[in-house]
Amino acid sequence: MTVTAIHYINGMCCPQVIETEAGAFLLEDIKKVQRLSVKSETGAEERYVVKIRGKEKNLYRKGDKWFIIPGKEDFEIFGLISD
Repeated sequence: MTVTAIHYINGMCCPQVIETEAGAFLLEDIKKVQRLSVKSETGAEERYVVKIRGKEKNLYRKGDKWFIIPGKEDFEIFGLISD
């Protein structure tokens, strides 16, 4: 998974697009950003509540790594399994 994000001069980070093997998915909205831990050698950990294809998902960032803890619904959203 690759996340394209805008990084502002004030340190804010704003994810825009998630790319997977199934394609690119535009983030429709960012509802909330929450810092989960302070900066360490691996970087700060943050949770972004984002809207993808009309559904709210938790997108996490730790340092320069992005991830979603997947459930069955996440695989369906990203087109990785069929109905």
